Amino acid sequence: TILSEDFDIIILDIMLPGLNGYEILKHLRKEKIKNPVLMLTAKADIEDKVKGLNLGADDYVVKPFSGMELLARLRAIYRRMSNGTTNILKLNEITVNLETKEVLINNEQVELTPKEFNILEFLAINKNKPISKYDIAEHVWGDSYDIISTSNFVEVHIKNIRKKFSKITKNQIIETERGFGYKISDKNE
Repeated sequence: TILSEDFDIIILDIMLPGLNGYEILKHLRKEKIKNPVLMLTAKADIEDKVKGLNLGADDYVVKPFSGMELLARLRAIYRRMSNGTTNILKLNEITVNLETKEVLINNEQVELTPKEFNILEFLAINKNKPISKYDIAEHVWGDSYDIISTSNFVEVHIKNIRKKFSKITKNQIIETERGFGYKISDKNE
């Protein structure tokens, strides 16, 4: 499916049954698939890292790793693949500046808290894909997220973001995926 589907970023483990990650990466690059690749591995030797990078990987993360580190590396790859010069995401009427943390709807600024911005950024980067409440919470609160004591944190923050957005637009920017989570659809795609 890697050859037939369209992905923003490919996360590839080196230790796979059958073909290993290096062989898959070689094949991707031979087929002229230019999607950024983040290699995951338990191999921490510098030779392994160099081999992955020389084969065309964009970054390399050694297990065990924190979810926050993985997300930070994915964001860095995403910024680089946005022509290397822009940190701006445009989705419909919303503009998200990843560097300045500025959010505009129809060119009108919306003031978000840092947690609200992190939620919006995560949904925008994953546009058109439903994201579970758990994944959002893990992204925003990291390892300190406790699913039992903070079960409605995500809902409260989404409600606050929507309230701020509703002062500028009637459009529902953040959609609810019933029983799962949320997504932002890019209607321009």
